[in-house]
Formats: sequence, C-alpha cells, structure tokens
Amino acid sequence: MNKKTYIINTLTPTHVGGSEQISVIDLPIQRERHTNFPKFEASSLKGALRSAFQKISGDETKTKLLFGADSQKADNAASIGFTDARTLFFPVKAAKGVFAWITCPAVLNKFINETGFGTHFQDHIKSNIAPTGSSLFVKDSNIILEEYTFPLEKSKEWAEFLKQISSKIWNEPSQKYIKDKFVRDTVILDDDSFRDFVVHSTEVRTRIKINPDTRIVKEGGLFNEEYLPEETILYFLAVAHPPLETKMDEKQTLDEFKVMNNQTIQIGANITLGKGFVRITSLEE
Repeated sequence: MNKKTYIINTLTPTHVGGSEQISVIDLPIQRERHTNFPKFEASSLKGALRSAFQKISGDETKTKLLFGADSQKADNAASIGFTDARTLFFPVKAAKGVFAWITCPAVLNKFINETGFGTHFQDHIKSNIAPTGSSLFVKDSNIILEEYTFPLEKSKEWAEFLKQISSKIWNEPSQKYIKDKFVRDTVILDDDSFRDFVVHSTEVRTRIKINPDTRIVKEGGLFNEEYLPEETILYFLAVAHPPLETKMDEKQTLDEFKVMNNQTIQIGANITLGKGFVRITSLEE
C-alpha cells in the first residue's frame, strides 16, 4: 500500500461536529468511539481537502481524478483515500511555560505502527516522561498541568524524537519559537490521564441568538459548542488506490497531492468566526 503521512496543526479553535451529545454540550466534536479521543472523521477531512485542493490547484479535472466526481454518475472513483485524523499531541495549561503538549503510550504506539516514523523510539515509550531541558518543572521532578501534579522523569530519547517530528510540523524560520517550545514542553502521560484531559480540557463556548423584536434569547437560541483547542496536533494517512481508468499509478497520485504540503485550509464550522483554520504538513517531505 502506497501511503503518506500528513500532520494537522490547528491554528484556531476547531469544531468538526459529532453526533453524540456529551453532558451539557449541545454541539460536541467528533471522537473515537472506543477511546473518546478527539478526531476528524475521514469524510469531513476529505471534503475540506477536496475544496482546498480545487482552489490551490485551479484544476477541476485533476480534482476529479484524485477525489472522484461529485455526481452519482461519476466517470471514475477517487484515486486517493484518507484515514480519520487522530489526535497525536494535545495542548493543556501548565503552571510554568504557559502550556504544554501531552500524549500517551497508546497514542504514540499507534502512530508509530501506522506511519513507521520513529520506530527507533518505540522501545523507549513509557508513561510520565519529559524531554531534557523542559521548562515545565516547578519543583524537583514535578510539573503541574491544569490543577494536577505529575512526577516526571527526563528522557534524552524523547527529546530526540521531538526534535525530529517538530522539524516536520514547523519547517519555516518564522516558526522557530513554537518549534523550540514543542521540543522543550511536550510530555508523555499515562493513557488514563491523557484521556481525561482530552475529554475535559477542550474549549466549550456558550452562544446565544437574540430576537431583535423582544431583545431576549430566541427559543432554542442558547447552546454550547465544543472546540478542539488551537495548537492541537493530529495526523492522517493519504492512501493511493487509483482505479485503472485514471491511468495514474500510486506514486503519481500521491505526487499530485503534494501541493497540499504547507497549506493552510479551513475545516468544520464557523469559518466566519475565524474557526477551523489548520495547517497541513507532510511527514515525509
């Protein structure tokens, strides 16, 4: 199977709506059923990528070759497919360093198994480690995330892994600050703590709709909306499977999609409120 891995960095809070209601949240984000980790479903991701690819390439024929035709009477099926975009690193508030990114062994092992990136680090994956040189420590070996304290060990191997992947996520000179912070302030927590943060530390915003005549809230006009916070890092796979009638091989298909590398696109709801802007980078390029 010919595939490439792409990284998504949320530049603004992002709402890709899910169907399951969580507690008092009227409009929750999409989540994996078995883990409750945030995700972008492949169908939502493909629609956003198709729209962005059309605008960037300006080539409707090429868009149809890669993504398939919109019509039910399509001349060809899509030549490229996408997995769900899964959460890899999640930002949380920290007592020092303003905020940190967190991940966990379950997430990292799945990422490495699916992408093949960082296989040398797989034997070093364990819970509660921070990179050497981290600015998160408040006393001895402790860090504070939200209102919780975690004792962490320092790991040179983890610091090296972060250096390698950060160069793929942030590859421009203007991004040096955030790139260096990521290398310093990204930690591995245990799986359960990671799950608790990604469930309870998303952004929830209350919105209202006012009736201009009565100047009170319209019926049904008060609702809560959940957002994945900015600086969340996700990943997805682009998989080539061109049908014979397209006369494209797998390498050509993935080469055509390279135009999306280092592009900023919008996904999900509330584009007029500045939400859902994300940056896409290739792990291989």
